[in-house]
Amino acid sequence: MMRERSETTMRSINVKELAGSDTLIGKTDGQRDMPKFLSAAFQNDSEETLLWDWSGVQIATASYFATTVVPMLKMLISGDLEKYFVFSRMNHNCLDELRLVLDAEELVIMLAETKGERVQAVRLIGELDPVYADTFNEIVHRKRTSAAQLFQDFRPRTKIKIGKTAWANRLAMLSRLRLVRKEKIGKEFIFRPPFVEA
Repeated sequence: MMRERSETTMRSINVKELAGSDTLIGKTDGQRDMPKFLSAAFQNDSEETLLWDWSGVQIATASYFATTVVPMLKMLISGDLEKYFVFSRMNHNCLDELRLVLDAEELVIMLAETKGERVQAVRLIGELDPVYADTFNEIVHRKRTSAAQLFQDFRPRTKIKIGKTAWANRLAMLSRLRLVRKEKIGKEFIFRPPFVEA
């Protein structure tokens, strides 16, 4: 469902508190905790950004992620869950395990450096075509943009001609992956990161 214009609300969820443990191992733990993840995700009906805070989690295995995070990411992409996910404060071991699952499932997430609940910087984890990754980075840099703006700004700067339709297709794909927020303002679609205020 397309909203004319909406403010970004971001809600932080501490995974260690949610799961009740700093050690999240295997499919069994994942099956036990999946209802908690879903309950937290569906707590509000409104479209919002969920900041999944992994601070304090020492170990989370690939099979745990496959049973909890992956099904929710697939729900986002299918449109069954109108949220945006940003992950933060994940240690290297957990991130390596998550990356294994994301690569196997061909999924991508936003991993943020945060100060409090404010996103300072973000990078993509998982497999994403470089064309889309570059477009995502451009949106983050600009904070908001449209296909027309990108077409106009890049036309004189590149030898390869990227048409307005190609930009629109790139932006639409990032929106389907729930990596950017799409809003209709007047007659134009505007895209922005889901953690940037309108």
